Amino acid sequence: MEIQEALQIVRKLADGIHPETGEVLQTDCLYQQPQVVRALHRAAGALEFQDEQERAKKFLPANAGKSRSNQEDAQICDELRRGINLQEIAKTHNRTIGSIIARLVRLRKISARPAGPQDRLSAAMIQKRMRAVALAWVAATAGSALLTGQQAGSPAAIQHRQHIVAREKWQMSGRQIPGMNSAGLQNRAIQQKIQMRSARVMNPAAVGLGGSWVSLGPRPLPSDASGIGLQDYGWVSGRATAVAIDPNDASGNTVYAGGAYAGVWKSTNAGALSPNPSAVNWTPLTDNQATLAIGAIAIQPQLSNPDPTKSVVLAGTGETNSSEDSYHGFGILRSQVAFTAPRDSR
Repeated sequence: MEIQEALQIVRKLADGIHPETGEVLQTDCLYQQPQVVRALHRAAGALEFQDEQERAKKFLPANAGKSRSNQEDAQICDELRRGINLQEIAKTHNRTIGSIIARLVRLRKISARPAGPQDRLSAAMIQKRMRAVALAWVAATAGSALLTGQQAGSPAAIQHRQHIVAREKWQMSGRQIPGMNSAGLQNRAIQQKIQMRSARVMNPAAVGLGGSWVSLGPRPLPSDASGIGLQDYGWVSGRATAVAIDPNDASGNTVYAGGAYAGVWKSTNAGALSPNPSAVNWTPLTDNQATLAIGAIAIQPQLSNPDPTKSVVLAGTGETNSSEDSYHGFGILRSQVAFTAPRDSR
């Protein structure tokens, strides 16, 4: 089945229309269930993305996407050692510059540079899209089965639909303990986590291990997970979801930043004090809160005698990107004294 044909089927199913007859599907049909409709829309987007990739391949170098031999790796390393620029190396081997850079990093001939402002799409996001492509083909296959003869009213079809609905309900119900309140169990787990974090802050020597520690990441990674230069955004790392410059600091050096699941961070030298970005110092502020998922940060301006050490800061928890790896939040965090003593004011 061609991509365009599969995309047409998935789009019609997502819109609640029978792909062959054009009739509106019944409300109790599997394809009309909210979760299935959302999955079909995601699948359609993935198919569109794959279609764009297929069209882009026509403009790629001849060897883009092909496997490399040890001989080619040795030749690339030798050309780098002789000072040949990456563009010429890519042209010689009929490959994209992004794939040459990714290969040299894998061979440990060059090191990853820090992520820049142009690095907007992480490798994890691309991998997520590739997983969505697989979902698209599953949906397309199910749609073709609908076309080729499975009758909606047959006993086998009804039993199959009931099994699917039962699995969905089980998946959405979450883990439960008979006779126990799920919300109460969740609250108990959150309180236990907060107590453990507080104990670690109060007595660091009582927890953890001694000796030397080596940072394992996150580190900048090549964003082109395809390896053939289809979406090369340079070097990337995790995603930042919120940034707020304190309006009460006339120098512009006080900045708050929030991560997808990294909490709120504060810097007091992020402006003119640090011409070099690597010199900016960041301090985590919410490690002892119930959640580290941050979606928004706001700072209240002070009308008279502004003082950044007395700023009122609000942080909305939960990430609103609607992606499969986003986390829900636990309300709004409010700090009366510039996050020197954060508290939950949900």
